[in-house]
Amino acid sequence: MSIRSHPFARTRRVALWATCLLVIVPTTLEALVFSVFAFAWGFDALFRPGDLELSRRAGALFTFALLGASWIGTGTLWRLFSGLVHGVLPARPRRVWLGLAAGCVACLVMVLSTPGAIPKAIVGWPLLAALHLGIELRRAG
Repeated sequence: MSIRSHPFARTRRVALWATCLLVIVPTTLEALVFSVFAFAWGFDALFRPGDLELSRRAGALFTFALLGASWIGTGTLWRLFSGLVHGVLPARPRRVWLGLAAGCVACLVMVLSTPGAIPKAIVGWPLLAALHLGIELRRAG
């Protein structure tokens, strides 16, 4: 059943837009800012001359993998949001689920590795968007 033909279509569209404006947009802006810092740190850790410390290089590679997984998840959230708002289901739902899973794993790793309660609350927001859009995809498909 398409999201437009659902009895509560208007309420669901409002919920989708609220998720986008309150969760996905701030998450994307936060990811843009922190990705610049993470990329700079990782690049410095990998290519610092004379530094042979293996843990620093492994941490940089892990940071790059985490950045990739988080951007895959963020892109998936945007594509899924756009498709659900326009009533178009994704042609390959398995890829969507894999993208949401990659973003959730990256988010959980960041939540578990971030000290303090406030940073955990900031980093954990994309899990709410993934949960909401995953439920909407399941209902629509």
